[in-house]
Amino acid sequence: MRTIQLTVSLLIVFLFRSSMADTPSVDILPSGGLSKGSEGFGVLPKKKKEALKGHMIVSKERNPFAIRAKKEQMISGSDSLTEEAKIRSVLEKLHVSGVAKGDHGYKIQLGGVILAEGKKIPKLINEQTDDLIVTKITPSMVEITWVADEEADEPRQLTIAVDLKPKVGIVLPAPSNNGSPNPSQLVYLNEEDSETD
Repeated sequence: MRTIQLTVSLLIVFLFRSSMADTPSVDILPSGGLSKGSEGFGVLPKKKKEALKGHMIVSKERNPFAIRAKKEQMISGSDSLTEEAKIRSVLEKLHVSGVAKGDHGYKIQLGGVILAEGKKIPKLINEQTDDLIVTKITPSMVEITWVADEEADEPRQLTIAVDLKPKVGIVLPAPSNNGSPNPSQLVYLNEEDSETD
């Protein structure tokens, strides 16, 4: 029985080898094999650095994907503030001088401008491109939002507190850079200072 098994297995191996000898050999590599080089395999690590140099952005070019810290928004020179910073600076210098309630909610006088909820604020600086809208007015605060950011998760907003309490102030002489004849500055008495005296 063992002899028969051994004979059958040898016969199978013989038939298998003879059938393999009749089939032509197939080259699984493209013609020429590896003799062409490695160019067909894509960018190799040694050439990657050279390939990336062609796609580098020069420091003077605008990069829309750059992530800048807030400190980097300050640019040296005469135009040292961004438009948003200039607008915030102007709005923070204006004082609320009156509040009135009407049929359509509150209105507030901020500097020389009357603000109403849902209305746009007139341009505050030269060549201003951003539009501002009053989103909320209460007797104690005004909320101003940049129009382009209204639908954003965290829109750019500025809240101005309404403080109509009477204050005592004094006009003091102040240094002037523009050479005006009698420069002065209005200084208010702080509540903490009056309590300590």
